[in-house]
Amino acid sequence: MNRMRYGTTEELAAWYDRKYTEMGDGWVTPAEECNRHLDDLGVPFNPDGLRLLDVGCGAGHFLEQAVNRAWCVGFEISKQAIEYAERRAKCEIAQMDIADPQCVKMYLEFDYIVSIGSLEHVVELDRALDNIHRLLKNTGKFYFYCPNEKWAHFDQPNERTMTDEAWEELFREHGLYTHSVRRWNDSTAFIGSKAPKPIAAVTNNNYSLIDFMKKNNISALSSEDIIQWHTTIRKN
Repeated sequence: MNRMRYGTTEELAAWYDRKYTEMGDGWVTPAEECNRHLDDLGVPFNPDGLRLLDVGCGAGHFLEQAVNRAWCVGFEISKQAIEYAERRAKCEIAQMDIADPQCVKMYLEFDYIVSIGSLEHVVELDRALDNIHRLLKNTGKFYFYCPNEKWAHFDQPNERTMTDEAWEELFREHGLYTHSVRRWNDSTAFIGSKAPKPIAAVTNNNYSLIDFMKKNNISALSSEDIIQWHTTIRKN
């Protein structure tokens, strides 16, 4: 069976508008599963202190749970999906394509960027990953839930399937480094950051990130700063 393909985000959004109208809601992710994703990402219950972006939030099932832990924003291209999401999740839902350069100008950086079964449908995925890199804090974490080589569903357009290694390589090409992988049968969860190694892995070292910033008179970290810090840690 051939997978449906759309070459523009407008065409893709129109398909999802029709599909959400036909379904009368969205693809349902149970609350228990949503919270398991949040637990795996390590999002604490601190709604006033952390910022989370859900890319391709659909009808808002994940955001309905995430708002209990962080200040949230959802990006979605389908107007119909946004109507359902706004009823369900108490947060901002923007009609926004993650590949659109305007999203980087309109939003501050996030502590967490999540995409549950959405990245594989994005028309301009390379631009989308570049924007995710820009929107993610240097100390932030991403969580991408993507179909692996076992995926065999044909009900949605632009469905990309890859091996775990191929997904990781694609993310790495855009400065997004995977630190842990969890396979859920035909889908895989990738957790990582903009640093080649997780910051948590070196928190017991005496030379902390704060020490590095003070020594080098750094007030705002760049990705290169974090890489240099990790290099210093390894040398010590």
